[in-house]
Amino acid sequence: MNAGVIGFTSWSRTLTETVRHLQPLRQTNTKYVVEMVGDLGPPTQQHLAAQNTQQLANLTGAEPVFLRLPGVLHTLDIKQTLLDHDRHARATLTKLNELDFALTGIGAVGIGPPLRAGDKFFTARQVARAKKLGAVGELNLRYLAEDGEPVNADIEDLVIGVTLEQLRRADPRLGVAGGPSKYRAIRAALVGGWLNALVTDFNTAHWLLRIEIDGGPQPHPYPHRRRRPAAHPPDHGRKPAGTTSPPTGHPAGRDQPTWRRQ
Repeated sequence: MNAGVIGFTSWSRTLTETVRHLQPLRQTNTKYVVEMVGDLGPPTQQHLAAQNTQQLANLTGAEPVFLRLPGVLHTLDIKQTLLDHDRHARATLTKLNELDFALTGIGAVGIGPPLRAGDKFFTARQVARAKKLGAVGELNLRYLAEDGEPVNADIEDLVIGVTLEQLRRADPRLGVAGGPSKYRAIRAALVGGWLNALVTDFNTAHWLLRIEIDGGPQPHPYPHRRRRPAAHPPDHGRKPAGTTSPPTGHPAGRDQPTWRRQ
């Protein structure tokens, strides 16, 4: 984390635990820890996100930079009006152009607690639309298709937060996530080159490697939920351990992800 500007997905439950277990870092060059997405969900969740940002800033000796506007707005007019009247939010969004290191969560496509449809988040209809367009996961509310390409849904314009292009300027771009519900989302983020490092569990790493070795279409981690046949993920229990080698077959010109022990 010896980077001048760190981008941080402050509302990620996985990163909440990550920050909680970090020890203070000495003599870092970090100047700012910047929230990469605006407020999501109920006030308690927003307060927790701000605490996470403050804690990471304290650990690195940096200044926290908050993004205190809703992460998702109902209309473009509302979004523009809020930004026009909030110079702090505008400054935070500008600071995202300067990311040196991105520490990001990875999300599946859906609406899970504590988030609620339409409550500073996408509506159920909007999420269904993203799925119909091929979305299998999201990075900071930016939806990705199976091949890692962005799903250019109109709802993207309603988000207040980091764009994928801003994210890609950071190096490293470290994702922290795991579990069957996020298998396809994690792979999409790696294949697309939006991440170049990953901290995950053994089972997720094993599944990702298996896909690269076997080749072919991406099997769904929950085959009984789909109409077409798909392979089951490996069943090795839930112990988070182990490391793997980098997968192969990434598109030319994209960074190859680094795999690390969680």
